[in-house]
Amino acid sequence: MSPPKTADGVKTKKEKTGTKDRIMKKGGIVKTLRNARGYHKFKSGMLNVTPKGDEKELVNSNRNSPLLRLPPELRNRIWSHVLGGKIFRASYQRPGQKYKLRSPPTEPDNCMSLLQTCRQIYSEGALMPLSLNTFTIESPRCMKRLQKCLKEYQRKQIVSIQLELEVLNYSAWFDPWYFEYYKISIPVIFPGLRQLRVLVLSPSANDTSFQEAEGHVRDQLGPLIQGMPSPVNILVEQTNQDWKSYDLSWKNVPASDRTLDVVGTTHVSNSSMVLDK
Repeated sequence: MSPPKTADGVKTKKEKTGTKDRIMKKGGIVKTLRNARGYHKFKSGMLNVTPKGDEKELVNSNRNSPLLRLPPELRNRIWSHVLGGKIFRASYQRPGQKYKLRSPPTEPDNCMSLLQTCRQIYSEGALMPLSLNTFTIESPRCMKRLQKCLKEYQRKQIVSIQLELEVLNYSAWFDPWYFEYYKISIPVIFPGLRQLRVLVLSPSANDTSFQEAEGHVRDQLGPLIQGMPSPVNILVEQTNQDWKSYDLSWKNVPASDRTLDVVGTTHVSNSSMVLDK
């Protein structure tokens, strides 16, 4: 069967259904039709932004923009400033909801939009949100959920995580049962980890001094990071903020409705990373 004709009599290739891209030729103009999803991914799961067909002309045009004509090292500094230095929180989500990594609602919510502007910026900075930010984790269960949602190549890029301790003297993070039950291994989940931060909340008059607390935390965390390919720097922070106030601060609840004022956090944004299940 011969190819169908268009209204102007020009023969075109019959479009094939499926997931592959379709190349149509009309009046001497080649046009790329993306598959039903509109994008491709590498086997690792990372987005493939290689231009096809008429998209190449747009890419070449973008390269001549004042921003993309800057030296690579200067561009990387700009991308790092916009995409890095933030804290994203992995917390419990209701069943059926998309899993999100949130940051406190203290700044505009468009900092990650930079990666949506053009292919070159995406290809140069796509991994920066993972390697240049800290991911704070509420509980061992949330860490296990995070492991399931992140691709392997994404977890390998994470170098800094923070564990949240509601009460120093009793924490799920220090209970081997939780790690055995959820089959958690920090060296397996985050093989590229370089910094492990611990945030101790709600200290009371009965708690030990900060120096003693820090020593206790380091002793307990030592076995959890055994087997890491590189040394891990442990940082312990303590705050007078109680758990309820801290948790509500991530949900944009007014300070007047919290038990204590929110301790300000610098270099954060309200952006969220939506992860596939």
